[in-house]
Amino acid sequence: MTRILKRYFRLQRFIFSGLGLDIAATPEKMVKRPWLMMTPLVMSILLCIANGHYVLDNASDYLEATDSLTLLCQSLISVWKVIMVIWKRKEFANMIARIERLNVKAEGEELKIVRRENTRDIIFSTTYFVLVLLTGAWSLLVPIYFAVHVYVTTGEVDLPVPHKATYFWNHEHVKGYSLVYIWDVFIIYFIACSAVSTESMFSWLVCNIIAQFRILMHRLEVASRQVMSTRPMTASHHVDDDDDNPLMGELDPQAGMVDAIIACVKFHRRTLRLTQELNSLYGAIIFVKFIVSGTQICCLAFHLVRGNNSLFNVAYLCMFLSAAALQLILYCYNGQRLKDESLLVTTKIYSIFPWSKMPVSTQRMLLIPMIRAQQFSELRGVFFTVDLSLYLWVFRTAGSLIAALKTLEEKE
Repeated sequence: MTRILKRYFRLQRFIFSGLGLDIAATPEKMVKRPWLMMTPLVMSILLCIANGHYVLDNASDYLEATDSLTLLCQSLISVWKVIMVIWKRKEFANMIARIERLNVKAEGEELKIVRRENTRDIIFSTTYFVLVLLTGAWSLLVPIYFAVHVYVTTGEVDLPVPHKATYFWNHEHVKGYSLVYIWDVFIIYFIACSAVSTESMFSWLVCNIIAQFRILMHRLEVASRQVMSTRPMTASHHVDDDDDNPLMGELDPQAGMVDAIIACVKFHRRTLRLTQELNSLYGAIIFVKFIVSGTQICCLAFHLVRGNNSLFNVAYLCMFLSAAALQLILYCYNGQRLKDESLLVTTKIYSIFPWSKMPVSTQRMLLIPMIRAQQFSELRGVFFTVDLSLYLWVFRTAGSLIAALKTLEEKE
């Protein structure tokens, strides 16, 4: 099982190592290479300032402003993510270690549940990693393509910058442009690593919490079978003075059944605590992500539907928009799954246990997780619940902003 867990967690560790972090280490040893973390982080903060200055300087030209806002939004999100991970590195390390300890104990059917959920995480995280990698690489190839195309067709040297910002030096010549391009390479590297690392980590944590809910369902089914196999006490089951072990056949199964139900109640409470810890880790990240993403998606979609883009630029905008949408669906879909799985606990307990065959004390015990599950676990972005309805809200808001920008364009 240890080998399986290491393989499942490999992508997360690999991407975090690109930021100089060992996410599975102790908090004191988590920052392995500070220079690798701080260099792109500081450069991203400086680019946010340069992007912000460019947006303010071109506030009257909404086409230029919205074109620069896409990178500004993503840079702000990336910087915030990394700062939060570093700030809460102790909580991250503790939660990862706790989930790994729980998964190592899984056997039989429970091991299959853990493997199935982690396989789901691998597919999603790998798909997202490939899409982000392609988007970042394409954004750096587009200016080179345009520079070569202009030089071949006209013989003139035109060096378009990868991303529009206020660069505080002359970048019309090769040396100045080289500095801009190297700066943008660092930014794209930082944005890609921060996006994939935090999103894939979130996916891994949610999939393993959902695995704990499903293991709970399995254990409840096992406990219900114990209840059905335990014969209730009746008048015919009298105590014989000659028996060496009076009521041995009735007491042992009954005691095992109660212990199994108590273990399920404790397991449910522990799983709910994992959800609360997940909210404390990602609540602030999700809040900023969803607040900024509406503007980002609006700007990307607006420039995509304008219809005067080259094929290379359309491909870049489509990949960027797909990566942004995939980021949102990762949070919203997993938030919906978490809510649905927690709500299933009450239904499962009510449907699988033979209530008429259980003593009143055991019934009362089962009421505890039923009452807890009625207040379902949910993923929160501080002030809002993250589920599929929030995903639709973001795109409806982005659509309204696009309509407003199109109206401005038509008036001109």
